[in-house]
Amino acid sequence: KSGVKFDNLGESKGIKVPLKDKQWNKAKLSVKGDSLTVEVNGTVVFERAIESTNQRTFGLFHYSDRTEARVRNVYLTGSWSKQVPTAEQLFELKK
Repeated sequence: KSGVKFDNLGESKGIKVPLKDKQWNKAKLSVKGDSLTVEVNGTVVFERAIESTNQRTFGLFHYSDRTEARVRNVYLTGSWSKQVPTAEQLFELKK
């Protein structure tokens, strides 16, 4: 309910995401301190500060009736949790 369109397109501040048509694209999300950087095919396409209240969870999502998504070779580095959260933790309502 964020108001972002399903294709996630919006004001990109002049940055064109360098997607390779009909090829695998490479995305990299980096967190350093309180800053997030998103790179696509080696080009920084998004940077922003992370709020202190952000829980820093990560997930992949797509609308199966509107887009196609395939993922391969996912690598997580850093101090991520070693356990998958319980269903109650995953779906708990935030107040």
